[in-house]
Amino acid sequence: MINLRYHIVSIVAVFLALGIGLALGSTFVDSFLVNELEDQVNEFGLEKALAIEEKLDAEEMVFEINTELDEIKAVVSKTLPEGKLDGSSWMILAPESLKNSEIFDLEMLLSRTSSEFYGFLWVNESLDLSDLKARNLVASELRLSSNSLAAVTKGLTFFIAKSLLDAENIEGVTGLGSEPIITQLLRAGLLTYQGSKESQIGNLDLGLLVVSDAANNALNQSLFLPLLKKIVDEGLAGSTVAIEMPTEGDLTDDFVKEVRSDPLLGSSVSTVNDSSSFMGQIVLLSSLENLPVVMHYDQKLFPDTVGSK
Repeated sequence: MINLRYHIVSIVAVFLALGIGLALGSTFVDSFLVNELEDQVNEFGLEKALAIEEKLDAEEMVFEINTELDEIKAVVSKTLPEGKLDGSSWMILAPESLKNSEIFDLEMLLSRTSSEFYGFLWVNESLDLSDLKARNLVASELRLSSNSLAAVTKGLTFFIAKSLLDAENIEGVTGLGSEPIITQLLRAGLLTYQGSKESQIGNLDLGLLVVSDAANNALNQSLFLPLLKKIVDEGLAGSTVAIEMPTEGDLTDDFVKEVRSDPLLGSSVSTVNDSSSFMGQIVLLSSLENLPVVMHYDQKLFPDTVGSK
């Protein structure tokens, strides 16, 4: 028979076992939590150290990048149009068929410089020197003694060259009165002016950009190339750049090749055959800025410098 003492001993044993179990359990849990927390603290400390190191590396990289950018800006600033061509004046002479966005990009490029842009002088289709009617009109306007192709070409190129590039020395040479030659050709419908300074054309010296393409080969042969030769003959070389534009999206160098292959023009007239590219525009600005040094850009990283007048 179980007595009271046995019950008391049993109850004490149970509570003693529970106490020992709780003590051992709490000690194990506390130790595990402490170790886990210490591991997390150590891991956080390591991540913090790595983050600080990465931050320092990033700051060093940013400094290096900024240094490189400053060096690049210093180089690029020399090629940007802002501040270039200060005090110079320019006009574009081109076939009327080239009225498109690409040639107007040249106007935008020049407008960003410190030069003055006097607009476009378009050669109308009516100025076809192979046509007798056109030659008669030119001979009449310029009071030429002959309407032959040779005589009209010679007279027309002379007056255009002198009117645009040597206006001060054309007065009294022609005997055609006070009206500028360019104005007469405009009135006759042979040329068209696009700009805001028509009254000043023929009254000051200009730099000239002669722009054409392969599709206007007849005009190149009859007017533009003879004009460039007349410019050189009159001692006005160093004020002109010949520029090739794409024909129906295809870029050729037919026009500028004619200039470069001529012994006289090749050493006297700068050429650019890709003014739509970034490098071509840089070379164009460089060509204008460094005139009378002659430069030829031919889709290379650097242009060929031929020499100076």
